[in-house]
Amino acid sequence: MIGIIPTLYPYGAEPMFKNTLLACVLLTSTQALAAVKCPVEKIQTLRTTEDKVFIQLEGQSWHVLAVKGEQDYNKKLARAMKAQRKDLQVELRFPNGYDETCMSSDTSVVAKKIKLIKKERY
Repeated sequence: MIGIIPTLYPYGAEPMFKNTLLACVLLTSTQALAAVKCPVEKIQTLRTTEDKVFIQLEGQSWHVLAVKGEQDYNKKLARAMKAQRKDLQVELRFPNGYDETCMSSDTSVVAKKIKLIKKERY
């Protein structure tokens, strides 16, 4: 005779547990993806130091683009240099909670991403 496999949950509780777990995972992943997007502008100044890359977009304060040792340090720097060389606009993204006007000069927060905005062709 095939036996019934006992469950750890009382009848009906397992689906509720799964739904609760799924909701927690989705909320956590949404928070991880949340970011502050600064207004799209051209790069006014790009400065590198021994350990950081600073960037200033037109009409905005200084921001930290990358920190040495960061996994995507070279990628961020290359994108910024390409945008500056080709006179392209960029969008900087920062962790949730960063100044949404992007006017503060908070050098303790590092940009999550730099996105190149390509010129429209007519």
